[in-house]
Amino acid sequence: MPCTNCIRVSGAKLLNHYGYLSLILFYYLVFPLFFSKRWLPLSALCIYVLTYALAWWVPEALRENMPVYELHMMAFPLGMFAAWLAQGRKSLGAVKNDYRYYVLLAALAAAVGYLAIYSGVGKGLWIEEGMNMLTVLLIVALFVVKRFELRLLSIFGILSFEVYLLHWPLMERYDVLFKYLPASVALAAYLALFVVLGWVLHYVSNRVDSTRH
Repeated sequence: MPCTNCIRVSGAKLLNHYGYLSLILFYYLVFPLFFSKRWLPLSALCIYVLTYALAWWVPEALRENMPVYELHMMAFPLGMFAAWLAQGRKSLGAVKNDYRYYVLLAALAAAVGYLAIYSGVGKGLWIEEGMNMLTVLLIVALFVVKRFELRLLSIFGILSFEVYLLHWPLMERYDVLFKYLPASVALAAYLALFVVLGWVLHYVSNRVDSTRH
């Protein structure tokens, strides 16, 4: 029976990880029903309210992560709202290539670096997640403003979903590097490992998809 309990606990943890996929699928299903280019802010609000209402019907195994899901629920509607704000407006990338451009670039990079170190971990869920969201917004602003390409980051972006799928279950079960190596070294090693594994998964999935068509 202890073995059975271990399987249930492991299954619940894995379900908590992949439970976010249900939100992604849900958004793909309801987005066409509520999307209106003319009333985009209202569409975003309707999708958020509907998601928030239906999220409380999730299985019991996911209940403990509901506060985190509540914050995830904001991501998609906020993206819609940001797209509405960007419609017909001058891009931040239009900042002239003078000292103001470099000052803005340096300020955004410094802010991202500061929040990466002082991320609010251990100060409560809302502070942690709020700092995460602020960091992401600053990173987006940095990439909108910059006028150079980083091929390595493009590769990370292509493989990001595969890395997301792999990193949590594997580290949950087989994490050893953080036990024996400094955190920075372990993080770099895991990043390299999951990028390689993500590329393999990406390659295999594309091959399977191509054979079906």
